[in-house]
Amino acid sequence: MHYSGDIVVHVGANNGQEVMIYENSSILGYHIEAIPKIYEELNAKCLVTKSQIAICACLADEPGKEVTFNIASNNALSSSIFPLGRHKVEYPDISYTETHLVTTTTLDELIETGAIKQVPDHIVIDTQGAELLVLMGSIRTLKKGTVKSITVECSAVPLYEGGAAFRDVFRLLDELGFYLKTCDFNHHGWCDAIFAHPWWVDKDRELDPKPVGFNIALGADCTQSSVSPWSASDQEAYQVVEGRKDGVFSFHTAEEMNPWILIDLKSIFKLNEIIVYNRLHGGNAMTERARSLMLLTSEDGHIWSSLYGPSGLFGGIDGHPLRVLCQQCHARFVKLQLNSDIPLPLHLDTVEIYSTESRTKDLITP
Repeated sequence: MHYSGDIVVHVGANNGQEVMIYENSSILGYHIEAIPKIYEELNAKCLVTKSQIAICACLADEPGKEVTFNIASNNALSSSIFPLGRHKVEYPDISYTETHLVTTTTLDELIETGAIKQVPDHIVIDTQGAELLVLMGSIRTLKKGTVKSITVECSAVPLYEGGAAFRDVFRLLDELGFYLKTCDFNHHGWCDAIFAHPWWVDKDRELDPKPVGFNIALGADCTQSSVSPWSASDQEAYQVVEGRKDGVFSFHTAEEMNPWILIDLKSIFKLNEIIVYNRLHGGNAMTERARSLMLLTSEDGHIWSSLYGPSGLFGGIDGHPLRVLCQQCHARFVKLQLNSDIPLPLHLDTVEIYSTESRTKDLITP
């Protein structure tokens, strides 16, 4: 299965409370549940969707271990491989009613064997004290550097006997390069902590090979087809050529058919290469919007030539920007325009335009 939107692995999915939330948000969801009878409910919900998949598995730090899974009285929501411990004090009306023997696997194994066919963008872990074990069984996946966020149910002091504390989860994810984005402990002493992978870490990555010449986009005049509620001002277009490259959008048009941004170099140059850095902040759904990007050039602003496009999916400061070599191309104007069959906004990070002719040459406007 190929999917171009965000991908979530939800560990401890219970009977699928999030199934339709993910489905309606165009998210491909893998929902993992350890209890067979609860999995049946989960699977029934997933089967009537287009992009939700149920997996019956108990995730831990290593595969092949037989463990006792305790089934809780509250529709199995508090079920765990650990004894209740402090949970009995905080929630005295909840008890264990039965047990099942289950065999563990790991997230790494599910991905490497193809049960989960893509490395996820996001991971949600709600496993009633076993969160650290699940993370330890995901280290090879997390070291790939492509997981953008991890949401973990954490307790300041473990609710379950033998379960993980927040400090243990924090220490492991900090070592793996994630930072704590948010956590807000409730009066029972637990929270859903969100850890994120720093999307800005590659902003200074060198391109290989390096572009030839000078970035003549610096100092160019820029206009855009429209502004949006997210625009900084109606004069924000110039930010696309400032060269900051941070993964955030520098300008943002309204949602419209074929939105564009126009770069006026103020004089005709022989172009060597154009490099376009896509917006990365906000996830794949934001990056995906530029898939139909086209590059047009003109010497006079009236007669246009198609230089490249549609572009397909491309990245930015992650090391995968769009790079277009320009052979025998002379232009004063460069237009970047979407060619989608539905209304979309255009929002990019940075555009660089290279020429062996420096902008220190005599810039005479025709």
